[in-house]
Amino acid sequence: MIAVGVCDDEATVRKQLIKIIDDFCESHSETFEVFEYSSGKELIDSIDKLDAVFLDVEMPEMNGLETAALIRKNNSNIKIIISTGHIDYFKDSVKVGIFRYVTKPFEVVEVNEALTSLALLLVEGELLPINSNGRKLNLKQKDIISITTYKGEISYITKENEFKERKSLLLVKDSLNESFVQISRECIINMRYLTDFTKNFVELDGRIKYEISRRRRQSLEDNYYEFERKYL
Repeated sequence: MIAVGVCDDEATVRKQLIKIIDDFCESHSETFEVFEYSSGKELIDSIDKLDAVFLDVEMPEMNGLETAALIRKNNSNIKIIISTGHIDYFKDSVKVGIFRYVTKPFEVVEVNEALTSLALLLVEGELLPINSNGRKLNLKQKDIISITTYKGEISYITKENEFKERKSLLLVKDSLNESFVQISRECIINMRYLTDFTKNFVELDGRIKYEISRRRRQSLEDNYYEFERKYL
């Protein structure tokens, strides 16, 4: 789930943007948890729980660019999407590391494009912490081709390496993003690397093959169709 803030001093504008986000979630099967803020100060006080924020520029007391500068000082990872009706602010906003802009009044297509980019970036950038042979590592989920288990040991396959740790597949599955789908009791695959699948087998990265269990075949087809529609 992606936590996104909507910060604007006008309640009607906040409601309009939240409605667009809710409609996007419903039509794209995305899950955004939306938090509403009426001022920059209110936003700053709870910024640690957010992945991204739609931030109005023209607000009293602390404007959007001042708020963005404070956010950057305390949280370098949060994605800031500036919302403004004045292009003059665009140049100044570069200094505080803006992810995207949306113009006001809001256009649904433009906001949806920002949400799609945001979802894709956060899914691709997610890390999976593992403990492999006593080494604590953070694997980028987008780099993992498949995850298998054998006798209580997990194997993470990437393009260049294989990492192992003692852990249950169920615990690993709970930490994965929506690029992954379980195809058997012993195997989870990253659908980004799916190059072919038949009734009984999947091929990943043009070289790795795994058997699909009968009870998971329909789930694979459904998940891949949805993943393809959203990201490919």
